[in-house]
Amino acid sequence: MKISRKDFIIRFWWITFLPYVLLLILMEKKHSFVSRKKVITIQGIFSQAITFKEEVICIKSEKGLKVFSSKCTHLGCKIDKVHNGKLVCPCHGSAFDLKGNVLNGPAAKNLTELTYTIDHDLNEIIIKL
Repeated sequence: MKISRKDFIIRFWWITFLPYVLLLILMEKKHSFVSRKKVITIQGIFSQAITFKEEVICIKSEKGLKVFSSKCTHLGCKIDKVHNGKLVCPCHGSAFDLKGNVLNGPAAKNLTELTYTIDHDLNEIIIKL
């Protein structure tokens, strides 16, 4: 079966380059999905020292407010409790102090500190993940 040079080039293009074009399109969609930021809003002034809200941990002290991601840096389990003044991961027992520093593993990295803004007019804290 003979095919013309033009048909050969067209088929070669479809077989060779089209998968790369599709891959680029899929990567762009995934990147735009990942790059969207989630915003968490917390109403009111904290009366408690530690507040767990969705994916964040807010720690109020005399020095001010610190906000951390509630994802353990070991495998991403959600930290949602305090035991003996430590933030403890329920999955593997990693412990962090109230400054986000690792006290004992298996986690090797400190908790991720998040930036926030305070809207005094609406009396709320806005955290961008």
